[in-house]
Amino acid sequence: MPFWLDGLKTLIGAFVGAAFAFSVTLIQQHRQRRRDDLAAGNLANFILCMHFNTLHLLQREMAPHRAFPMTIAALEHVLPPETYIDIKSMSFLIAAGEAQLLGEISVAEDTFRSMLASLHSRIQLLVDEV
Repeated sequence: MPFWLDGLKTLIGAFVGAAFAFSVTLIQQHRQRRRDDLAAGNLANFILCMHFNTLHLLQREMAPHRAFPMTIAALEHVLPPETYIDIKSMSFLIAAGEAQLLGEISVAEDTFRSMLASLHSRIQLLVDEV
């Protein structure tokens, strides 16, 4: 068997091995990106559910106290800690053609933050008044 044929087989084997390793790495990266996107989506869903539950709880707790605004100041302990949806991690929605959904998530979060800021301001005014 000629020497150049052995060299050619070695060269082809090296290229096939490198191509296989490259394709396996690409598949692993794709799977990791999918897992990261799924985790970001699940976290955003959890935070939005938490926001909804907070709004529902506040509505239920404030309803009996509407006639007595000073008692609303006692509801500050019900307010949740600051939670944010990382919009940058949700950018996969744009690539999936769901930019509208990303916009709706952003608006929902901004609305929730505005409501909390208004409630904090109202409570602070009531506390300062007394």
